[in-house]
Amino acid sequence: EGWLASDKKILERRLKTFGRDFEIKSMAVAAGLNDQEWGPATTQFRRSLVSHPERHFKDTREMHDFVEGLKTNAAAGALQFYPLFLTFVKENAYIADISQDTQSLRELTDLRLPHTWYPKAHAMKRKIIYHGGPTNSGKTYEALLRLKQANDGLYCGPLRLLALEIYENLNMDGVYCSLITGEEKREIPSATHVACTVEMCNSSAVYDVAVLDEIQLMGDSERGWAALSCLQAKEIHVCGSMEAVDLVREKMFTLWMDTRTCYDVLVASDAIGMGLNLNIGRIIFDSILKFDGSDMVDITPSLEKYVSLARLDGDYFMCKFADIKEAAVLLADIPMPLAERFTFCTAPANLRNPLARRIFVDYAIGHGNQRSVPLDVYLPKMAPRNELALRDVEIKAKLIDVYLWLSYRFPDTFKMQAEALEMKDRVLELVEEGLVNVTYKKSDDKPKKKVGEWNTDRTKFVRYADARQAN
Repeated sequence: EGWLASDKKILERRLKTFGRDFEIKSMAVAAGLNDQEWGPATTQFRRSLVSHPERHFKDTREMHDFVEGLKTNAAAGALQFYPLFLTFVKENAYIADISQDTQSLRELTDLRLPHTWYPKAHAMKRKIIYHGGPTNSGKTYEALLRLKQANDGLYCGPLRLLALEIYENLNMDGVYCSLITGEEKREIPSATHVACTVEMCNSSAVYDVAVLDEIQLMGDSERGWAALSCLQAKEIHVCGSMEAVDLVREKMFTLWMDTRTCYDVLVASDAIGMGLNLNIGRIIFDSILKFDGSDMVDITPSLEKYVSLARLDGDYFMCKFADIKEAAVLLADIPMPLAERFTFCTAPANLRNPLARRIFVDYAIGHGNQRSVPLDVYLPKMAPRNELALRDVEIKAKLIDVYLWLSYRFPDTFKMQAEALEMKDRVLELVEEGLVNVTYKKSDDKPKKKVGEWNTDRTKFVRYADARQAN
């Protein structure tokens, strides 16, 4: 049997506020409901409860008691519907009945709120000042003035050369500053400031002032994961181009114009794979094969399971990890703890070069076997005289950088740090000399003007003897 007319009226009135109750939504999401499914789930629940009460109650007496509870306990509001709603979403597969392992996987793949991974930083009252403008507009200069005035501070830049420049400038101005990059550390005794590349910033240290240069790289698909959220600084100066201004205006416009457009049918190509969050009642796949960028592959159950569990908030995006994935494939058969394997995968190695790939794998094998890893890079005695030889020296320079990068993270196995630093100085000399040789060789190889050939529209070279005869 259905509801009595009077009971149904009370039920519908109370259900109107259920879908807008933030507390209930938070409880449901914590129980495993995908945030994007809240709207469809509450709509289906309201329809089911009103039209098919037999699905939720054993008999009419239980239905009547529930409505009486709504009348007598109005203060509880929409919260009284929550037990029924939780049962409904579980029965309708909005929340899966999951094992402990799957629950752990759900937590690992919940990527909606990455800023909550740094609770200490976000517990601070941080003042963030944005310096926007084009190149050479003085935006970084103003931020650095404030950095110099601070008792302690941090500069983070996307490039080693930028960090090196700030390191030198601060020390020249009497502000003791250390340099920390992926390939190099120059620690100054009693230093109050640090200049580093963004990936090397210390997220556990607390600073008075921090400067983040080229902040627009937060939007970079390969380096965006390295930046702002983790910094524990009372005052953070972010410097970059003007893209953020448009972003703020766009967010404001979205808040003003929060509308929805609904359709009965959506035809899309790879919409889910492109990251669209769609409230769809039924999905029909045209094929169980998918192009992954190089080959047609199956949509495996493990991939489907991962996609169904993974969650990402609209303010964030997934970075590209193609290089990390390629390194992981190379190191798959090398025995190594997971944390160390991931560190190797993030090393700045050029895996597209065969020599670099071979030596990188040799480094990993040596470390995996817990033995001292040799540098295994040999430099020519003479500076390169052509582009091919110069390119070879540049590759070896990058290999030395990789060894230094690993030596700072695994000093017990990469013990030739001093030799690598000496070799780095030498390889830089070879590159500089090689650039001079190649540049002058190109200028010498340029075809010279022949006597009597037109040089411009109005001048012409003539033989000196012919000119004398003409006079």
